[in-house]
Amino acid sequence: MLLRLKAESRACLLDSTKPGSLIHDVLEGAPVIRRSSDPPGGFYEIDCSELDCQELMRIAANFCPDALPEIEAQLTQTRP
Repeated sequence: MLLRLKAESRACLLDSTKPGSLIHDVLEGAPVIRRSSDPPGGFYEIDCSELDCQELMRIAANFCPDALPEIEAQLTQTRP
C-alpha cells in the first residue's frame, strides 16, 4: 500500500516513533516524490503493509492529529 504524506505529517510521525523500529525505518527511508500537480516540496511516499498503515494511524491518532485525516483518506481510496 502506498501512502503519500506531506513533509509535516511525515516529520511528526517520524519524531513520534522509536529509532530503530521498523515503522521508523520505513518513514526515515521514504523518498520525496515531486509531480507537477504536487505542492512545492512534493510528498513523501511510504510503501507500507496493512499492519504498518494501521500502526501509522495509531501513532497519528496519539501524536499527530493533523496527519490522521491524511492517512485515513488515502486508505479509504485504496480499499474496495
